[in-house]
Amino acid sequence: MSNLVLLFLFILLSYFLSKSKWVKRSGIKTHILISLFAIKSLVGFALVILYSTYYSKDNSDIWLYFNDALFLKDLFINHRDVFWNILFDHNIHSESTYKYFSQLMYWDSPKVDFLLHEKRIVILLNLLFSFISFGNIYINSMLMAFVGFMGQIAIFRFVKKQTQIEPFFVLLISFLLPTFLLWSSSILKEPLIIFSMGFLLFYLGKWTKKWKVKYLAGVILFYTLAFFIKPYVVLSLTFPLFIFILFKFKASYTFKKQSVTVLILTLVVFVSLSFLSVFNFNVFEKLANKQADFYKNIEQAEQIKEVGSKIELDRLNPSFTSFLLNSPKAFSNVMFRPGIYEYKNLLYYPDIFQNLLILLIGILIMFKTQKPKPSEFPFLWLSLLFVFVLFIVIGIVTPVLGAIVRYKIPALIFVFFFMLSFLKVSKDFSKINGILFKK
Repeated sequence: MSNLVLLFLFILLSYFLSKSKWVKRSGIKTHILISLFAIKSLVGFALVILYSTYYSKDNSDIWLYFNDALFLKDLFINHRDVFWNILFDHNIHSESTYKYFSQLMYWDSPKVDFLLHEKRIVILLNLLFSFISFGNIYINSMLMAFVGFMGQIAIFRFVKKQTQIEPFFVLLISFLLPTFLLWSSSILKEPLIIFSMGFLLFYLGKWTKKWKVKYLAGVILFYTLAFFIKPYVVLSLTFPLFIFILFKFKASYTFKKQSVTVLILTLVVFVSLSFLSVFNFNVFEKLANKQADFYKNIEQAEQIKEVGSKIELDRLNPSFTSFLLNSPKAFSNVMFRPGIYEYKNLLYYPDIFQNLLILLIGILIMFKTQKPKPSEFPFLWLSLLFVFVLFIVIGIVTPVLGAIVRYKIPALIFVFFFMLSFLKVSKDFSKINGILFKK
């Protein structure tokens, strides 16, 4: 029965892709879009299988999210008063509620830096999905893949409008870049951050072209959603977004003037972050604490088995100087690792391939370089700054290579978009574009 539901839902979602006016405006032919969604769904299924192979169901993100959602569904059906208590954090420590609450693995986290437990959004969304999935994890996986897929369409539309990159390459990077495809295709936070980030950028592009309130509302809505899902991603994107808006508004700025502006504003940001410590909000201390928490988790995990993808980082002190000194190595770890020699399991193959692809594109640019048009500069600054900020933050606090591979995907595609903006392509892609895109 559940397999029939899976097939029916795929047909229903494919029908939506074929009829949605917003999707049609991407210019991608319907059968290509449905094929891309089918690939994404199958990759999500493969990720579930790989997670089940390499990790136990009691120690796997995908299964922990899924099982917590099923557990809450059971409470909603059979113990509704307990369900509402847990949902609204009410009377949690009463005997009748706590015995159920304590069985949830991902609902409650020991530390919350922002407004809520980020993992709860994934669990609650899968709770909704569970009412039609009949306990079939592959249905939940496909629905989560669809959420990520819509975000990828939004990113494709944004990048296509902001750059002169060949549409064929924009499509490849947006939908088929291996790790971006893999980690945004199943029951994890990544599909949700790609969805919210994609629509944030889409509405940003619309707003900076036509300064309308409805587009600004979209920017605010999806910025807020992204903040709740992965705060460190959207905070890393905040300064690049500001620069993008500024240079869209000040279109007459030359590249030299833009560079000076970015440098000055970067110094202002660092001074402001240092000044915040006066109000007991030390960003550098929070980063140092995050790194320390990671190492503590590794030490606990190594009591059971060795953490094979652990890497050595210099311990971060809660100061700007320590942050600055550690930044080059942090960026390098995220940008270029894992290398071929660091292969651990099948999940490493996509990232190793991408690192080789980045190297290849870099070599090609040395021989075939094109100068981007001034209209592309705001996008290039957005891409460059987002990659630098997010990669440094991840690299400074994360001493586990397997986690780095996942955490960096929101900015990874912008590495490729940035590089491809400088690559001169002599081949005529008109025939390929005729197959993929509508006239």
